[in-house]
Amino acid sequence: MKKLKLWVDITRAYALPQCIMPGVLAMILAMGMGDFSWGLGLLAIFACCLVHLAGNMLDDYFDYKYDLLSVRTEMRKQGILSFTPKYFYLKDGTLTLAQLGWIIAAHLVVAIAIGVVIFMYRGWSVVVIAAVVGFLTYFYSGWPFKLAFHGFGEIIIGICFGPGLMCGVFESTCGALYSPENGLYWPIVLMSIAVGIYVTAILYVHSLIERDTDKASNKNTFAVLLGTNRAGLAAFAVMLFLPLLLVVGCVAVGYIHWAYLFVLLQLPRCIWLWRSTYCFMYGIPFDTKNPPKWLGMIERMKDAIEYDVDYYIVRWMSMRNINAGFCFTIILVKIILTII
Repeated sequence: MKKLKLWVDITRAYALPQCIMPGVLAMILAMGMGDFSWGLGLLAIFACCLVHLAGNMLDDYFDYKYDLLSVRTEMRKQGILSFTPKYFYLKDGTLTLAQLGWIIAAHLVVAIAIGVVIFMYRGWSVVVIAAVVGFLTYFYSGWPFKLAFHGFGEIIIGICFGPGLMCGVFESTCGALYSPENGLYWPIVLMSIAVGIYVTAILYVHSLIERDTDKASNKNTFAVLLGTNRAGLAAFAVMLFLPLLLVVGCVAVGYIHWAYLFVLLQLPRCIWLWRSTYCFMYGIPFDTKNPPKWLGMIERMKDAIEYDVDYYIVRWMSMRNINAGFCFTIILVKIILTII
């Protein structure tokens, strides 16, 4: 159990819903299309999870090499809120950098093996998607590009977990992403863009919260590039509400069934999260030690409060829950409409 807990902490496996839910959504949307295969779809989701976990560890690997924690620790000493529970297992010697590298490699080897199996059934289309996602995952923080340090981090996450993940799983599940007769299957592309925006917001909300720390670390996130609170909060509002508006627009023009409007159940969560982030940015007191139950599950609140990072964890996991709720609602509606 200790090893399992350590693995969860190292890989940040508690963030997997932001990977699993879009994958399951893509698989459900593939129902009744092409050469449908539950097995290949589930294998694709598992491979995506492995790459996600490897990406989390790669981020720690490079952050440790770049010594980003020293800046955060110094800011804490000055009384400035900064998230410091990072790569503790490297700091305390639980793992060496080399051991972490081997663990990352093990996750990727299994993911590649699964990719080979899917390739045997679906061909080069999945290889192209996987290659793009793999490139972006490594160079998100990897040398020499370090894309996350130049304002591209959020958009990379959106591409990988939106169109990359969902189109990859969809193609693995049914092989109907593109056909010479009908061209690109746009419904899955548009839905993946909406989900990608929400996954981008998962990263963006903590980039916004950590804007000053990242700036001091010479890490130019999108939030740092925007500069002001007003611009940062405006961009966050777009990320929170645009996916809902996309669904409303599609229903209004008759593109999808009206039942998909149930995604608007996420609206109270979106409003709460934007307001709480507004208060944080302007130094207005806001209770994050007792988050409302309807925000969804907020894991490890006791640890978050103990380390004084509840301000960070609650907003990050609330955004994760919004994404999961959005995906789950569409999944449920699709299944019900298929049955009836």
